[in-house]
Amino acid sequence: MELNLTVTISVIIALVALVSPIAVAIINNRYQTKLRKMELQHDLEVKQMDVYYSEKKQAFDLFLKNAGSYRFISTPIKLDELQSAAYSAILFCNDEHKQEISNFLSFANEQFDIASNSSKMNEYNQLLFAIASFLNKELSETRDCYTNTQSKK
Repeated sequence: MELNLTVTISVIIALVALVSPIAVAIINNRYQTKLRKMELQHDLEVKQMDVYYSEKKQAFDLFLKNAGSYRFISTPIKLDELQSAAYSAILFCNDEHKQEISNFLSFANEQFDIASNSSKMNEYNQLLFAIASFLNKELSETRDCYTNTQSKK
């Protein structure tokens, strides 16, 4: 019985010594795979935010540049450039800041007293502002949805 017990214990120890490194390697590989996926996800989110920030900064920069230019040269062409830049900037703004840009555009529009087209111009500006606000919401939801989807993986 002692011989069988000794042999049995020796065989068990040999099997454990053989299986143990394999099990550790499998566990480590799974961990490394999960860690690598998390690193790639983080890099993707950082890159996405860098691109988003860059586009946001570019839109704001263009708006401010056109607003400064309009201050010194108040022509219809400069007003068009200012409005285009403002609506691009609105895509990246929250509701409070969108309203501030809208108020600024109303002020800029008042600089040109176009009596015959003022109601149509105001209506046009309000509709364009509403569309820009909708696009802002869509852009934010897409970014948030993409970020949430990627973080769940």
